[in-house]
Amino acid sequence: MAPPVTTTATGVVLWARRTAARHRHECLLTGPERVRAARYLRQVDRDRFVVGNALLRQTVAECTGQPVSAVRVDRNCPDCSDPHGKPVIRDAEIHVSVSHAGDWVGVAVTDAGPVGLDVEQTTGSAEIDDLMSFALVPAEAAELRALTADARRPAFLRYWTRKESVLKATGSGLRTPMRAVTVSTPGAPPRLLSATPPELAEVARLYDVDPDAGHPAAMTVLSSRRVQVTVSDGHALLG
Repeated sequence: MAPPVTTTATGVVLWARRTAARHRHECLLTGPERVRAARYLRQVDRDRFVVGNALLRQTVAECTGQPVSAVRVDRNCPDCSDPHGKPVIRDAEIHVSVSHAGDWVGVAVTDAGPVGLDVEQTTGSAEIDDLMSFALVPAEAAELRALTADARRPAFLRYWTRKESVLKATGSGLRTPMRAVTVSTPGAPPRLLSATPPELAEVARLYDVDPDAGHPAAMTVLSSRRVQVTVSDGHALLG
């Protein structure tokens, strides 16, 4: 039996373009974050990281009322010593997730429970047929193969973003096989149908939160509370 739904919580997803990156945003990076940014070989990847970091800190500051400079972010990785794990806000009872694809960078923030955000780009060179066996159970793959070639990629990415948002919310990421998670079909409202442990499906609340038609995105919040989600433009916070 699902746990009773009590009060309503809030959640927000803010989107900004990687081209919004400015020097003032780089100044918000900590020492370890500067090291990580320097490892990116391409400027577009550095810009995504800088915008994601700045938007995350500005959003948390807006939600908590503290100065941006006081926002402390832990990115401890459970598998190694590098600071590239799921971001955790210290000294604040809010949950966050960051994702990017193409020119878009997104930040999800909520007080309801653990959150995961994923965005992908419909244009690209990756072969969907090669990825379907990795990400989809046989019934999901069969449904996609029945679609036209043009419809197959966006439908697959709808599956992918919903599943990865669930795995990011749990904190396991791709350490848990995507085939261990089943979600509603791309044309249906987002919903987690089954997962391990089974109880996860009772508290996982899924939302489609696309920044535009070419970038499917999904957000998952693990909570027994109703969550009112708002999708907003984050450029104003970046100044």
